[in-house]
Amino acid sequence: MLAATVMAGGAALATAPAAGATTSTATAATQCPFEVTKKTPRYKGSTGSKADGYFSKGAIVYVTSGSLTNGRLQVSPYWVDKDHVKGTGGACRG
Repeated sequence: MLAATVMAGGAALATAPAAGATTSTATAATQCPFEVTKKTPRYKGSTGSKADGYFSKGAIVYVTSGSLTNGRLQVSPYWVDKDHVKGTGGACRG
């Protein structure tokens, strides 16, 4: 069961498991396609300013569901600012 969907610009950014839901590290995380809306750094973590290059405007990245932390979303192995991406409406995988 899923709950607590985070919305930005009308697109769901991340969905956290409902209270009491069981999770497993053996199960692959769901990843959904997002479009980069402006050139954005590829951060090495959910905090700090250390980046390893950039994602270009228009790039399609796959955001890990439930990864919203400190205003960033995980695009394994990187993190991006949530305000620099928008959902494409495409099918999620995983």
